[in-house]
Amino acid sequence: MNREEINRLVDLAKGGGAREIDDLLRYVMNYIGKRVISLTGKPADAEDISQEILYKISKSISGLKVTGKYFGWQEKIIRNSVTDYYRKKSTEPPNTELNHEEIERLSALPRKDNTDNSAVRKIMLGAGNKLSHREELAFYLREYEELSSKEIGELMGIKPVTARVLYTSASAKILKHLRKELGVETS
Repeated sequence: MNREEINRLVDLAKGGGAREIDDLLRYVMNYIGKRVISLTGKPADAEDISQEILYKISKSISGLKVTGKYFGWQEKIIRNSVTDYYRKKSTEPPNTELNHEEIERLSALPRKDNTDNSAVRKIMLGAGNKLSHREELAFYLREYEELSSKEIGELMGIKPVTARVLYTSASAKILKHLRKELGVETS
C-alpha cells in the first residue's frame, strides 16, 4: 500500500466503523508482531503484547487528530505497551536467585589464579560476552555499586523500569551460563 491508501484506511478507521477498523488492524498486524518481537526477543511475550496493542489501537483510533501521524502514534503505543507489559511482569520477576546447593558447589570450585576473585566472579566474567553493553552496565551498577533502579536509570538516561528489565535480563543470562558451566539441570 502506498501512503495515500494507508491514510485513506486510517481516515475510514477513525470514522469508527468496525469493518474499517478491522481492515486497518489486518494491515498493521504483521508489522506490529515483528516490531514487538524485535523489541522483546520473546515470541511468547510478543503475542500477548501484540494483542494488547491491537486492542488499544481499535479503542483509540478515533482520537487520532492528524491522519499522517498514524505510524508515529502506533510506534508510541507499541513502545508503551512493551514497557507496561514488563512493568506489570516485574512485580513477579523470574527466579534468578541461586539455590543453596548451587552456592555450595560454587564456593567449592578451585581458583584458576591467585587473585582475590572468587570462582563465581570468573564464571560471571565468562557470561559477560552473552550480555549487551546496557545489560552489563545495569548489572554492574546494581550488583557492584549497589545502586537502585532509579539511580541506574538516572545514570544511564533510561526509565527505572527499563533499568530493572536490563538487570533482570542480565541476571537470567548469567544464571543460565552459571548453570551450564556447573552442569546444573535447568527446569
